[in-house]
Amino acid sequence: MKKIFLPIFLLVFLAACSGEITTTTTTIGGEKLNGKVKTLKETMHEAFKVSERIKKGKRFDAFISRFDEKGNQVETSRYDADARIIWKNIYRYNDNGNLIEEIRYDADEHLTEKNIREYDDKGNVIEMSWYNSEGNLENKFVQKYDNNDNPIEGSSYDSDGSLSWKIICKYDENKNMLELNRYVADGSLDEKNVYKCDELGNQIESNVFAANGSLINKWSRKYDANKNCIEMNWHNPLENLAGTITYKYDKNRNELEKCEYDASSNIQIKHTFRYEFDEKNNWKIKIKYVNDIPESVTIRTIQYYATQ
Repeated sequence: MKKIFLPIFLLVFLAACSGEITTTTTTIGGEKLNGKVKTLKETMHEAFKVSERIKKGKRFDAFISRFDEKGNQVETSRYDADARIIWKNIYRYNDNGNLIEEIRYDADEHLTEKNIREYDDKGNVIEMSWYNSEGNLENKFVQKYDNNDNPIEGSSYDSDGSLSWKIICKYDENKNMLELNRYVADGSLDEKNVYKCDELGNQIESNVFAANGSLINKWSRKYDANKNCIEMNWHNPLENLAGTITYKYDKNRNELEKCEYDASSNIQIKHTFRYEFDEKNNWKIKIKYVNDIPESVTIRTIQYYATQ
């Protein structure tokens, strides 16, 4: 039986909270693209330096995504280093632009899995069902909402209809999530997550507790004026600092740097990114460095719909 993990459903909860279930602008991997994108191809290569210039080397893999004129992603395919297809996803939407079906095919175009979503009359996801290659139900996730359209309860069911686990959420008057509790099938508490937000709705602290109330870990976050997370601090069960991650961005919120530090503030690894942009201000080349050594080059080819 296919196991569905909590983070997948938590993403659905967060998307429902922010109203991002309905796709009205071109978005790929959480990144909003400028212009009416028709197709996007991303190819990743290894990188190496020659006479102070960065060159692309061996190809790793590639993704090609297609979008309709409303900005909905309708197809994504992944290819290996030899340009052979690995899998293809097809996405279908209802008249309101809500994603209702996601189907994955393998390299031989055989259906391998299907995800179906159902919505209420407000556009909230109320049910997600996963089916295997034979069309048999594997998992089902059902959501309930409060009067403010906050998802307050999510239940995961196995293929036989039995409850697997449940999550219950609490919010403040500004729709900020304050608490997320996970319960196992018999109704006993498995884990508690407690959050704190600032006046702008940024999550500045998260605490994970075991069923007995003991702290498992704690994260604190800092943000810039554009609501970008610029620092994350991880604390161990004794609430001692265990590590820090810092981020830097450009004016368009593209990530420029990510540094990881140990408990003594010694840097462990540094990721830096350099971009080149097209006429729509979408990046077309991204070079990633690890500890100042070039690691990869990602090349984007973007085709846009013709403007009227």
